[in-house]
Amino acid sequence: MKSEQVLLPPIRLLASLTKNWRRFALRCLRLTGKAISDHGMRNRIVRNGAVVDQTKIELFGDNNHIEWAPDASMLKCRVVVLGSNNEVKFGPKARIGNSTFWIHGSDSKVCIETEVSVNESEIILTEDRSRIRIGAGTMLGPQCAIRCGDGHAIFEKETGEILNRAISIELEENVLVGTRAQILKNVRIGMGSIIGACAVVTNDVPSGCIATGVPAKVIRSGVTWTRQRIDDLPAGWNHAPDSSAVSK
Repeated sequence: MKSEQVLLPPIRLLASLTKNWRRFALRCLRLTGKAISDHGMRNRIVRNGAVVDQTKIELFGDNNHIEWAPDASMLKCRVVVLGSNNEVKFGPKARIGNSTFWIHGSDSKVCIETEVSVNESEIILTEDRSRIRIGAGTMLGPQCAIRCGDGHAIFEKETGEILNRAISIELEENVLVGTRAQILKNVRIGMGSIIGACAVVTNDVPSGCIATGVPAKVIRSGVTWTRQRIDDLPAGWNHAPDSSAVSK
């Protein structure tokens, strides 16, 4: 066995060393929880001491900028950028887990503001110069999709006019998005509004409303919400159960 190692052809030895080095590097990546694939130039990733763990970042373009506020956190996520001059920012106390951020285009922006929570969801832009903003205090339930762009063109046959251009999606402050809801291009959801589970939002929703259904429609106005449980609300709130709703 010893003589076989000495006589090992140089190219086989190099291949063996390369294979072992790659295995070691991958193991280190798994241990540290960091994985960055940068296939461009002048890309910037600024962590600022934020907790970014078990997250993969893939950049295929130039001059992209990804930044976390110091007290933001991201766990088990994927950030993919296919284009140049894009910007993704995560604000203070943002909590992001098991989610995907996908930008296919250039000169686009994703802004996740203060105390936003995102879990098991997708944030997608598919066109140049598009924008997604998720306002402070907003919470996305599991398996939501915020998609600014269809990923394909629809146009008028005779004139060639594009009919499905994407510009932006904006969720104002303190919006609640229920499980598996979808928010599509060119939509603004007003402050404090609530989007029901499995809703598909294709039009603007005013502030302080509940919108549900496919497509989503406003079913109630003059509402707001809190992250607190009903039983944890402070004294003075009218949170006694409605006797008419209690089964006998």
